Amino acid sequence: MLNVAVPVPLVDRGRGDLLNMLGIIVNRNLDMGQYTIAVKAGILNGSYSRNLFDLCPQQLLKLNDVDQENQVSLCNAVIAI
Repeated sequence: MLNVAVPVPLVDRGRGDLLNMLGIIVNRNLDMGQYTIAVKAGILNGSYSRNLFDLCPQQLLKLNDVDQENQVSLCNAVIAI
């Protein structure tokens, strides 16, 4: 599984919040070029194209570190940290 950094939009974070959220690609649709990303709080709603996240060269998260049961918005995932 590939680790990624998903940028958090300015409107979804406070002064002390992180600029990026770490996640793992759990599914990809090669026909559409869309990826499903899971973070510690759950699977992010919607699909992300490749230009919306950055690949991390290190494996900082493992598959058992993320919650694959819940669907969560990026805003709620930032709040859950």
